[in-house]
Amino acid sequence: MANTIYILFGIQPPVKVVGDYVLLPQLFPRLEEADLAGLSYSVSVEEIKNSVFAIGRLKTLGPDGFPTLFYQDYWGVCSDDIISFVQDCSHTATLPDHLNEPLIALVPKVERPMSMNQLRPISLCNTLYKVVSKILVARLRPCMTKLVSPSQVSFVPGRQITDNIIVAQEVLHKFKSAKGKKGFIAWKIDLSKAYDRMQWSLIREVLWEVGIKGSILELLMQ
Repeated sequence: MANTIYILFGIQPPVKVVGDYVLLPQLFPRLEEADLAGLSYSVSVEEIKNSVFAIGRLKTLGPDGFPTLFYQDYWGVCSDDIISFVQDCSHTATLPDHLNEPLIALVPKVERPMSMNQLRPISLCNTLYKVVSKILVARLRPCMTKLVSPSQVSFVPGRQITDNIIVAQEVLHKFKSAKGKKGFIAWKIDLSKAYDRMQWSLIREVLWEVGIKGSILELLMQ
């Protein structure tokens, strides 16, 4: 809540600099040691295999041109190379330069798009990049309930973003039924393309503050 107030009213929150990181104290929860331990252990063979077989067989190809079904159908042949590659990425906290070079495709939202906001950009990623990403997501998922506020309805299994519609309807209904009373205000904030406005430096600082450090932070930033 404090973070929202700072942003909405343009107030500069108190900051603390630790090394190369700028911390925003008391604005983000901190993970417990048990949670952090679950993020930092070595990547297992089972994790890698589960990640490979969790991807749709005919997901849209990335620049490498290899669909997931190739790795799944020939797992017995290429498994050693895939396992060695993913474990090396985890150990060094780096990705090869070419791995994170997706193709950007523009999917029209309407029959005859006339402007860029009528096109939806999607990233066509390499399959091995998806494998590494899925492993990171699987490790972070159990921590999301501690990082995401109970009032937010996204990113946590069991919550639906459409719940916001019900909340908004209830609030406006309250406004209409409270006739003769003053002091109600509804404020609609445009959050379209919010991800495009995020800065990587802020994401890094937030992750560092909640306790995610070391190789997993570096790999996430990669």
